[in-house]
Amino acid sequence: MKRGLSRLAGRLFRKGQTGQTIVILAFGFIVLLGFVGIVTDVSLMFVRYSTLRRAIDAAAVSAAGQMRRATPTDIEIARANAQGGTTPEKEQRAIGYAYARNITSVNLAARQFIELYGLIPTTVLVDTCATTPADAQLECDASKTPRKLVRVTAQIQSPTVFLRLLGWGTVTLEATAISETAVLDVVMIFDVSESMLNQTTYDDWDKVPQADGTTKDESMRYYPPRITYPASGDAAVTSYAGHPTSFTSYYDAWDYFLNHSENELKTYSDPVAVAAGQPGGIFQAIPFYVTGDGSGQTVQTALANDPRQPRSDCRVRAFPGAGSFGIMATGADPFKPENDVQVELTKFMNLRGYGGTYPGNFDGFVPAYNYFGCCNDPDGNWEFTDLVCQPMAQVRTATEGFLDRIDFSRGDRVAFVTFDRFAYLIDPDGAGPQPAMMDSQIKALEMLHKDVGVRADPSYYADTDSNGFWDSFVLGGAAWSPTNTDPNIKLIKYGSGNVAPITQGFNGTPIGILNDYPVYNNCIYQNATLRYPLSLYSSPTLGTAPTYADGNSQLTYATHPPYYKQRWPTPLSSAFNLPPVMHPPLPTAPWLGQVPSGQVDIMQYYSYELRSACRGSNVGAALRTANNALLDPKTSRTNGAVWVMVMLGDGAAAGSDPVRRNGANLNVPQIYNGTVKTDLTLDVPPVAGDYGVYGVCPYGSYADHGNAPLLDGNWSRLFPYCSDLAPESRHFCYDPNTVDADKNQYIDIAATTECAEQYDVDDFARDWADAIGIANSFPGKLTPQQLDERKNFQFPTIFTIGFGLDFQQGDHSSTAVTQQANIEDYLGEELLRYIADVGDNNHIDTDYEQDWRDGSANKIDKVLASDDDWGPRGPCEGPLKNGYTDPSQVPINNLNDLVNPLPPKQNCGNYFNAPDAAELKVVFDTIASRMFTRLTR
Repeated sequence: MKRGLSRLAGRLFRKGQTGQTIVILAFGFIVLLGFVGIVTDVSLMFVRYSTLRRAIDAAAVSAAGQMRRATPTDIEIARANAQGGTTPEKEQRAIGYAYARNITSVNLAARQFIELYGLIPTTVLVDTCATTPADAQLECDASKTPRKLVRVTAQIQSPTVFLRLLGWGTVTLEATAISETAVLDVVMIFDVSESMLNQTTYDDWDKVPQADGTTKDESMRYYPPRITYPASGDAAVTSYAGHPTSFTSYYDAWDYFLNHSENELKTYSDPVAVAAGQPGGIFQAIPFYVTGDGSGQTVQTALANDPRQPRSDCRVRAFPGAGSFGIMATGADPFKPENDVQVELTKFMNLRGYGGTYPGNFDGFVPAYNYFGCCNDPDGNWEFTDLVCQPMAQVRTATEGFLDRIDFSRGDRVAFVTFDRFAYLIDPDGAGPQPAMMDSQIKALEMLHKDVGVRADPSYYADTDSNGFWDSFVLGGAAWSPTNTDPNIKLIKYGSGNVAPITQGFNGTPIGILNDYPVYNNCIYQNATLRYPLSLYSSPTLGTAPTYADGNSQLTYATHPPYYKQRWPTPLSSAFNLPPVMHPPLPTAPWLGQVPSGQVDIMQYYSYELRSACRGSNVGAALRTANNALLDPKTSRTNGAVWVMVMLGDGAAAGSDPVRRNGANLNVPQIYNGTVKTDLTLDVPPVAGDYGVYGVCPYGSYADHGNAPLLDGNWSRLFPYCSDLAPESRHFCYDPNTVDADKNQYIDIAATTECAEQYDVDDFARDWADAIGIANSFPGKLTPQQLDERKNFQFPTIFTIGFGLDFQQGDHSSTAVTQQANIEDYLGEELLRYIADVGDNNHIDTDYEQDWRDGSANKIDKVLASDDDWGPRGPCEGPLKNGYTDPSQVPINNLNDLVNPLPPKQNCGNYFNAPDAAELKVVFDTIASRMFTRLTR
């Protein structure tokens, strides 16, 4: 029995061990399954968290980009909520509303980016210094320089698979990322040359902005007097019973006109005309107004006190060169962009009972509605808030929208550069402590409205009290400064001046000695091109009794100017072998042999002095000045800031800075050196200056003048004056080692024959683009140390806008036709494309332009600089011609196949074409959207 019990116990014991193992194994499987579940769920959570991290990083970058600035729509809605936003206080309130509205947009943008990754966030928080002003992580300390940090925090619920069996159905995952929008220093560069008012019409004057937000109608027209001996249908003269009998001759009328002031002309009374019942003030313009348009247009004489009249300075002005202004119905007519001025004048002439058509030219007097001093500033207070110049007004409106995208509240800054003859960096308070880089939108808008206008640079306007605002006009063709010693530079206002001999201003100074008139398209050398009797500085022809320009020899020597051979036919171009005043010296052999037969009297119109001194659109100076604004050691930010230039131009380069010869400053011509007087007092001959004093405008040598821009052999071209017709040509003269005592770089035209005879304004602009945007700007001219230093420079990103380059002339049937018929647009667009090519990556990508810059032969020869390569074609280049796929395939004798720019009006890279104001707004928005962001932490 005992053995039996033992066996039974053993069997039972063995069975118990087996059951325990099963239980242990069962528990082990459960634990193992739990670990597998945990690992699986944790792995899934890691995958989801990794996705969340990527999503939150993208969302943070998106939020930073969205925080760049309130959208234009936000601003528009906010201004409405602020009851107009017309005052600084209301504007600031509008910006605040827009900013609050923008926070919602930022949150939505962050949430959308997270959802793009397939995640459904339960919570998205966006924090900035505006929402958490004491946040140390976002560096919101008011004592620190603002940083545009945005923190995005998001939570998602991650569902579990196995852990839900243990009661954990979801796990909350949270991630945070901080991103930063780059702090921007933006320089806006505006072409303010006179072409920026050539769309101004009388219709623009019927909506002159007022300080209270309303507009005023000042669109009165004026029928100008005429001096020329009466022709059939010339109502301005025939209405005074023929030529005034108080003037015994045509020359008497001009003598009176030139030797009296505008004020005196307006009050001149002809007693014979008065006795005949005609108006006595024969030099007064007659106001009239127009109603309707097209075939229903009517004209009516206005009363003298009609409230639609602009200020007296902006009605009609005396101008000796008025006869050179055609007003016929042509597309190039500067006086008739939309309103047909000649048609209106004809209707008014017919209304007064005189038949025929108004003559095709003004004579002695011109309307002043499209003079920059008037359409910039209709009320005459030297501030351009009421500007009506078109298309300048449209540019300013678009710029206001762009400023809405600049994030002033978190460190962005902006500066304005205007350029015409010269370039000007607008200083908000003149010579005061405030930097030119403005960190306030209110200040930027103030300067935009008060200082930015047509010809707003120091060669046309002056800030004599250094308070940041204009207060005088400048005459003389050079930039005014308190220390400038140029004898030709003078300050003047309408009613008074402060420099002899024009102490009585535009209105009180004798017409003939002004030399710089307040009218559209005036040139400081206008009087030097006019023949007797239209200019006090010209002389009649020589004869025993003076024989005048029209062959009339019946005038007495005692009553008319004496003959001076230095001043016949004009003081700029004496027809005798005298020491030449002009460049090139056309009156002298062998240059005289280049003048077309029988056209000696046209020489002055092809002189360097006339063509260069009176040109604007100095693109090179604009780039230089903008770069100086970014590099100014007092305000420059080289750590963390992104430098951006936005250049807006409406045509080809036309001017450059003054240059030097062998390092020396050049002499300024004094063409108006003395005045011919009717009392026979001895006159002082004009004094010649040096080529280059007004910048580059090459005329080559007499043996090869046909290849130089100024004298290209056809003697008829009007544009371009100072550059050749081919944007693919290139001449080099810039040397980075040529600096003056103040370390300012300059061009020395004595460096090479090419500099003196071929280097033009387009070359000058491209050289400055290279100088500010490319490390190895001028191969072969930088030492290895200089090159290493430049490679460590911070270079700006440059955007360019061709505004109004719409290529309206020609039938566009071929690129050649388009280019030739629209040469100013074509040259302008290709120059702006070049600057944008430099500015998009601080490298030249255009194949043939790279070839030009190899530093060897300065020609297209398929040889590149040592640190360059062909690389991809530039963004503004079409494919190689004739089917080649690589520059190495192009035969050396057919290198023009490298040159294939994109067709006109196409955006490419950092270049944008904006033919009108609506498109300009789109372009500004596009540029704003390309602002840079970076993930911080």
